[in-house]
Amino acid sequence: MTPKRIGIDARAYGWTGIGRYARNLLATVTAEAQAATDIPLEFVVFVPARYAREVATFPNTRVIPVRDSYYSWYEQTGFLVRLLATKVDLLHFLNFNAPIGYRRPFLVTIHDLTRFHFPGQRHRSHFHQWAYTKVFSSAVEGAQRIIAVSHFTKGELVQKFPAVASKVSVITEGVEQRFFTPRSPTDDAVLRRLRISVPYILYVGLWMKHKNLPGLLRAFRNARMAGFSGSLVVTGDGEFGGEHVRQLAAGEGLEDVLILPGRVSDDDLPVVYRQARAFVFPSFSEGFGLSPLEAMAAGTPVVAARAGSLPEILGDAALYADPHSPHEIAAALLLLDADPALRQQLQERGREQAAQFSWTQCGRATLNLYRTLTTPQRTFRLLHWLGAPTRHGKRTER
Repeated sequence: MTPKRIGIDARAYGWTGIGRYARNLLATVTAEAQAATDIPLEFVVFVPARYAREVATFPNTRVIPVRDSYYSWYEQTGFLVRLLATKVDLLHFLNFNAPIGYRRPFLVTIHDLTRFHFPGQRHRSHFHQWAYTKVFSSAVEGAQRIIAVSHFTKGELVQKFPAVASKVSVITEGVEQRFFTPRSPTDDAVLRRLRISVPYILYVGLWMKHKNLPGLLRAFRNARMAGFSGSLVVTGDGEFGGEHVRQLAAGEGLEDVLILPGRVSDDDLPVVYRQARAFVFPSFSEGFGLSPLEAMAAGTPVVAARAGSLPEILGDAALYADPHSPHEIAAALLLLDADPALRQQLQERGREQAAQFSWTQCGRATLNLYRTLTTPQRTFRLLHWLGAPTRHGKRTER
């Protein structure tokens, strides 16, 4: 049987967030496809040149170097030319950024609809919002199938684009096994190198408007005023740079207890998670919520916003607070700090909750979609189920 060729847009391979999705999905689907015996698949991966050698080690994978330019004219022109010059049976865009001119069969993953609610921090003009809407709608309307990473994201997507409801599948993300590693005697050395002192409350994530960092800082100020004696560690960086968060912290009188270690490496991140007194995630909206799941895997109790997908993904393994109420977030942090039994209970529940999400499951479910969309008989059955026109020009009804 001639192998089917699956193209994968992995321009975000080196990013946080979507980058972690890209790295884990690629590793899993290529390995699972190699182990399968029914339908042979080959992979063509579009990835920035600096990651080409690493990606080329995946089985049955050919690499095509491209620029990692998102939200750009290159994406709609030069990248489109590279895609059209490459023969694949199905192309998987790992984010909504599909060139509008691409009309061949493709699958797209939608992580969230955050930019509809919170325009980008750099690109907030009417033109940029129009362009964002145009590219997003083109991707979801033109795709043969859509992956949503949570039922919440699917619900938001279908509410905004009702016509795509029948072609949306929910496939959740996973948690890497390295986050389940228990504490180690070498952890202290890692914290010293990062200049992190215990005890501390931890935030891991992007510095964007919907992440609610001002609310986090106000909540931490309230916790400090009520007696918490530790520091606040905020990893990563933002479009405005570290000075922006430092200025916010200074406005709350927290400049001496705010620790900004920058982007923490994948090797160090499990240590930073598992040594934290608590992890806090006060977002106004999330499409999935991978960081709090990773914290749970590391055995750290989580305080999360009662918003977006977080109650769906974190279940009863977190303490929830209104993201609009710094007082409520602070109260949850203080409760965890004062109650060792509650911390222990949430640690146990958290590990169990995180264990329900694996990249193997994510990869296998995605691989099944690849096979469905590239196998003629399965494709016919899928079209029949969707009520789409068949090659005889008749529309089937469900």
